[in-house]
Amino acid sequence: MIHRFLDSRFSFLFEYKRDHHLDCIILNNPSNIRYFSDFNSSNAYLLVFGDDIIIITDPRYGLELNDVDGRIIRKVVNNPLDVIKSFFSARTFTVGGDAAFLSSSLLISLKKSKITSKDISEALDDFVSVADDETLSRFNYANSVSHGIEKKLLDLMIPGMREFEMRATISYFIHLAGCEEAFTPIVSFGENSAKIHTEPSDKQLEREMPVLIDYGVKYKGVSTDITRSFWYGKKPTDEYQKVLKIVKKSVKIAESHCKQGKDTSKAYLVAKKFLTENHENAEECLPHSLGHGLGYQVHQHPRISSTKGIKFKTGQIITLEPGIYIPGKFGIRIENNYLITEDGPKILTK
Repeated sequence: MIHRFLDSRFSFLFEYKRDHHLDCIILNNPSNIRYFSDFNSSNAYLLVFGDDIIIITDPRYGLELNDVDGRIIRKVVNNPLDVIKSFFSARTFTVGGDAAFLSSSLLISLKKSKITSKDISEALDDFVSVADDETLSRFNYANSVSHGIEKKLLDLMIPGMREFEMRATISYFIHLAGCEEAFTPIVSFGENSAKIHTEPSDKQLEREMPVLIDYGVKYKGVSTDITRSFWYGKKPTDEYQKVLKIVKKSVKIAESHCKQGKDTSKAYLVAKKFLTENHENAEECLPHSLGHGLGYQVHQHPRISSTKGIKFKTGQIITLEPGIYIPGKFGIRIENNYLITEDGPKILTK
């Protein structure tokens, strides 16, 4: 079986190896291996050696390995590390690797041989961050599942249900659609919504209560990530309505700065500035990054924060998630997903 969507991904690896005078590339991060081979394993190495791409894994994944692209050399062995080490016993090698490889026990072992290692994580992250047609296709399916669950949220909520029950319900519908959770859903009722990342508790849902739900859907390795904040009931407080309006406006302001070639820090800074100028306590405004890239990792390049020097690229899928969190009362975060286009950001979630 040949997967043509891998052609450009293979070409990148071979061209990068050649242009940077590397003898070999080794990838150990599961999401990188999934992206460059469409093989999913918790214990595998992808090697670019000579004119070949090789995947080495253990017997647990032998049958799954049969389904990978036929151009990839497949090796199933009891101890992948021993096989890889045997490749580097003859001469000096220059090896480029991702961050997972560079922190692995394999590299420690290989340093006893004559190898020089180079970190190529930044180049990998930059390449992967631009979604190709296959990535977009998978994202679109995951997004349709995510949107379907969003439309059900209010109907699924029952007064008296606990946070962890709502989390289990969201997880159920994700799996029912043939997908996986991109991460453990966050479900917060009442004052718990002011906790940015919290474990669902036995707190019960009541009428006239703020709610924050953050979840993502993963389909064939590609993930969505959305957050919805709303008032459960018909009588939101004046303070809640005011803060919700401020956060919604900050989303629109940030969107206008997410364009090809623009520094990602600008979107963060204008959103932060607007929030702090319109809310009395600056410390409660956006105490985290504004957003991040989406794809084969839930948090991937680019990171949208105060850090300068990172520019948006056409084809990147990103999130924007400004928020205000008032301890003891409520938190409001709105997170949408966008595609960076030549004309600006295209919203992918509603």
